Amino acid sequence: MEKAPQLLLVEDEAIIALSEKRTLVQEGYRVDHVFTGEEAIARVADAERPPVDLILMDIDLGAGISGTEAARKILEIRHLPVVFLTSHAERAVVDQVRSITRYGYVVKTAGNFVLFGAIETAMELFAAQQSSLRELARNRAILSAVPDLIFVMNLEGTFLEFHVPSGRRLALPRERVIGSTLAAMFSPEEVERHLTTYRAAVVTGEVQVLKYELPDEGVVRTYESRVSPLDEQRVLAIVRDITVDEQRERAVQESHQYLEQFMDRIPETAIQGYRPDGTVVYWNRSSEKLYGYTRQQALGRNMLDLIIPDALRATVVSAVERMVKTGDGGAPEELTLRNARGEEVRVESIHTVIRLPEREPLLFCMDVPMHDRTVLERTLSRRLQFQELIARVSAGFMRSTPEETDAQIQRALEQIGQFFGVGRCYLYEFSPDRTRMSQTYQWCAPGVPSIQHLEQDIEVDRYPEILNVILAGNHLQVDDIEALPESFLVARDVFIAKNVRAFLAVPLVSSRGPIGYMGIHNLHDPRSWTEEEIHQAQVLAETVARGIFRKTIQQELSFQRRLMQVLLDQSPDLIYFKDTEGRFIRVSRSLAALHGDPDPAGTVGRTDFDRFSSEEAALRRSQEEQIMREGRPLVGLEEQETRDDGTVRWLSTNKAPFYDNNGNLAGIVGTSRDITETKTAYAKVEEYSRAQELLLREVHHRVKNTIATIRSLISLQADRVVDPDSRSLMDDLQERVLGMLTVYDHLDSASDFRQVPVAAYLEDLINGIRCTFSSSAQVQIVSNLEQCNMDSRVVFPLGLIVNELLTNARKYAFSDGREGRIEVVWQRERNEGWMLKVADNGVGLSGSPRTGFGLGLVESLAAQIGGSFSVGNGDSGVQAVLTVPE
Repeated sequence: MEKAPQLLLVEDEAIIALSEKRTLVQEGYRVDHVFTGEEAIARVADAERPPVDLILMDIDLGAGISGTEAARKILEIRHLPVVFLTSHAERAVVDQVRSITRYGYVVKTAGNFVLFGAIETAMELFAAQQSSLRELARNRAILSAVPDLIFVMNLEGTFLEFHVPSGRRLALPRERVIGSTLAAMFSPEEVERHLTTYRAAVVTGEVQVLKYELPDEGVVRTYESRVSPLDEQRVLAIVRDITVDEQRERAVQESHQYLEQFMDRIPETAIQGYRPDGTVVYWNRSSEKLYGYTRQQALGRNMLDLIIPDALRATVVSAVERMVKTGDGGAPEELTLRNARGEEVRVESIHTVIRLPEREPLLFCMDVPMHDRTVLERTLSRRLQFQELIARVSAGFMRSTPEETDAQIQRALEQIGQFFGVGRCYLYEFSPDRTRMSQTYQWCAPGVPSIQHLEQDIEVDRYPEILNVILAGNHLQVDDIEALPESFLVARDVFIAKNVRAFLAVPLVSSRGPIGYMGIHNLHDPRSWTEEEIHQAQVLAETVARGIFRKTIQQELSFQRRLMQVLLDQSPDLIYFKDTEGRFIRVSRSLAALHGDPDPAGTVGRTDFDRFSSEEAALRRSQEEQIMREGRPLVGLEEQETRDDGTVRWLSTNKAPFYDNNGNLAGIVGTSRDITETKTAYAKVEEYSRAQELLLREVHHRVKNTIATIRSLISLQADRVVDPDSRSLMDDLQERVLGMLTVYDHLDSASDFRQVPVAAYLEDLINGIRCTFSSSAQVQIVSNLEQCNMDSRVVFPLGLIVNELLTNARKYAFSDGREGRIEVVWQRERNEGWMLKVADNGVGLSGSPRTGFGLGLVESLAAQIGGSFSVGNGDSGVQAVLTVPE
């Protein structure tokens, strides 16, 4: 036979404990009773006695530890369901109980029906919780082995649940993930792409794969999400970081593209790639130009058929066999080959062999025309000059101070103009809204007039054909101004008036987008700009743009430094920066003055150990090491500081870590405000408030315990009464005491001890009376109560009236055993105050209402509060009406 649950009742009032224990034993429980929290702790820890299944804990336990403190210590020994018994119903008590356990609490006046229900619910909840904990442990073990991010999402893109492996980062703070949506991380278009994938998974029932990107500390990372349907409204997304894989694949693709573009753009050098059998697999542009075959015509054909004369075929075949065998391309040699027209082509030819694992070797041939060698040398020399120019311009900007940047830009334009051999080189910069522009820098060749003063604050729309190209981030070249079409009429006339014949413009681009453009004027004569020259101009413009942007950043940084200095000089708060070793880097003037330094620089290099006692300094250092270790700020920290004169001051301090430009920890920034006067005043007020609150709470507790004791005494006495009428009187008396205790609970929990929320009070009173009806389930009590606050002198009699009327209805309305309904209404009447109606659908009155103690008490109480009372038959059963003036 299964043993009855073992309960531990902790109650310091002997009479109440005797009543409660007897009731619980009658219900079939085994009950042990102790008076104090200390005894309760010892009972739970006693391994020689039967283990406790549930604890009924009174909150207030006299002089010893409180019930809540005892419960905390018991739960450290063993996890048990604890149901609190209390005379309190205020919010503070409820919150205190919930902070310890969620198994509930029972107001001592609530009745046995509520108590038994709370015990059963707590034990069922405890059993379910233990089962859930075991299941949760198993799931956690599984999740800990999964290296990927896991999210549960609904079809609107809201995060419902998530799992993050240890050490992994999220795009949102972990505490903000649940309830957030995809819109917090992605653009509307990207959100719709994700939601489309979710819907496809639900509709098809199959796993969907989605790739997307997210920035992470300035680095864009790539993720692969595998989406599976959970039900019709939710999906499970398993997310893996594939950034490294994507980068590798992208790097391979880019390397192929760069190599191909490089080989394709090598000027005057024909490069062909072919297999050992002579089949062509690569043919660059210079090969097209030199031999007359397009790439499409050459690929797939044999080198012997394309460019090798008959007299050289045997020699070439033998040379290819040797190169494949040895892997050595041999020394450069001069050869006479042929082009598509059968003409001789004299070249210097270099061969090389490329071998890859498990692949057949490839041979590459680089042919340089003998007659173009001088041109090639001239081209290489020009490129070397360009590289030297880039180095000079870049180094000049790196070495220049903000004050020297303007002069450096001017020198750069001079060097660029001379490199290209033009008459004028200049910069235009856009206004922040890109609607206007001005020529900010200009270099002119000797004898060329300056036009900078004419090019200030010009509307961008003045030259739309030019500026639209620049704003799109593209270059614009004009080889001959006079050949411009009619749509460029305005720009053409302006250029001609300035003797400009050829024009090249490349955008100046910073991280904020196009900020202007660099222009080059060739005067008097047309000029064809080659691709290489355009590329060189773009590189030079990028270098100049970086110089301009660096100047802007330096100016902004200088302004921020001035703002910081004003803050440090003028703020009454104590502001300081420390390095990772706790040494002061910068301090406010107020902090320096506090410690006797007229100049803040005198504090730099010192530590808190130079300012405070070793104990205070060690405490601050420990806090700051924790901040740097965890990377989280401390806000609203109250610090005690002993001044040089021995006075103690209190500071409200905020401290946070700060980092250098590379993201490395640099130290601590802190601000402190003197709150000594405020704290002293607040402490006095709070001490007085606590004393008053403690006194009032103790008085309330004693009064409520006294009323509860009276009710328990009546209950114990009622059990000994045999006569039914006498027993009924005793029950009525208990219910009247319950009504008094209920109204006192509401007075105790209210902020205004004279005003009581009537609807809440009546609802609690009716719920208590319902418990006494539990054995008569066929009688139902319903309520319709409007909210208002009334003086306690009105509410107290009102509660007794409701108690009497409901008791009468229970006794007489359904005496024949029929099912029934009692309705309690509290509502405002037009210009007549408030109306209380208690109506039943019972047997009704056969004559005049019987006048007894109950109705006599109701009439007296109605008169006491200035109301009027009537009772009689209604539509069905008896209806009692009380009107109460405002």
